[in-house]
Amino acid sequence: MRNLIKKILREEIDDLEWAKDLMDQLRYHEDKRLKGYLNADNKRMGYWEIYWPNGKLYSKGEYINDKETGPWEYYHDNGELGEIVEY
Repeated sequence: MRNLIKKILREEIDDLEWAKDLMDQLRYHEDKRLKGYLNADNKRMGYWEIYWPNGKLYSKGEYINDKETGPWEYYHDNGELGEIVEY
């Protein structure tokens, strides 16, 4: 049974090569203050989170072609929501 599950999972993973490509694009800054995706042109894309040096969330929102889009939430260094900005 275990081998069958491994085979199924392996086939599923092989069929989802795009998932590997996506995971390869997930970037973490070495000090863990940034989390998000870069496209092939090294531009920020999709959902991003940026953190204060103390580890609390600083901001979160969506990028399209390296530009903020839609609502972005900005937080104080104590973790409280400061403002929401619409781009």
